[in-house]
Amino acid sequence: MNDQSRYWDQLACLPPDASVIDPKDRRGFKNAYLALVRNRNILHALGKQVRSGDFVLDLGCGTGSLTEAIRNAGFFTLGIDISRGLLDRTSERNFASPTGFVQYDGERFPLKSESFSAVTTYVVLNHILDPVQLDGVLAECNRVLQPGGVLVCIEQVRRESLFDKAGWKQQRRVDEFHRAFVCAGFARVRQEVVRYGFSPATWLIARGMVPRAVCRALMRLEAGLGRLYGVSAIGYTDMLFVYQKSGQP
Repeated sequence: MNDQSRYWDQLACLPPDASVIDPKDRRGFKNAYLALVRNRNILHALGKQVRSGDFVLDLGCGTGSLTEAIRNAGFFTLGIDISRGLLDRTSERNFASPTGFVQYDGERFPLKSESFSAVTTYVVLNHILDPVQLDGVLAECNRVLQPGGVLVCIEQVRRESLFDKAGWKQQRRVDEFHRAFVCAGFARVRQEVVRYGFSPATWLIARGMVPRAVCRALMRLEAGLGRLYGVSAIGYTDMLFVYQKSGQP
């Protein structure tokens, strides 16, 4: 995990959202929109599956961007990440109450079994390139979840898998993610498209040409298009996965 840790540590000097979402978005408009889409969908999924006050593990928490939203929504949250540099930036966030963060080695979580109601993650599984390592991380998610607990994540998918060397990223097909979840002991609750990676809307937002009030309408439009057309034939698609613990891997 040393190479991966160093990769993320090098990004820790960027603005907090840029270091964990899109490091090229220096103006911050695109990252603010992606965080809005992420938070709306993950919090909505959590609200359907777990109760306020339950314990949620935010896997690959980075600078605490998603962790902050989950904690401020009323869940007790622990963030876990492989990068000390990113974890050091969590102090810049504004949490509703004290929130814990733990560094781990990318393999076994230093946490007790069956101690969380949900595990969340955002474009983190994409960065686990080795399928064996991916299986191991998902097995750990299963282990720390209580019976009936849920895994809620947004990952980038494509119709055909693509390795992005520059971004240290593996964009898999939906069926590849599904097989990995099932092999780790999860059963599908639902999955849906939440955003298209190369939509004109994102291009306009990144250049500050779209008011924030309109962004919410664009978010609903993209989700509606996702229900109609599914995974895009062009570029990547952000897919929400909600899977429930069904047994031991």
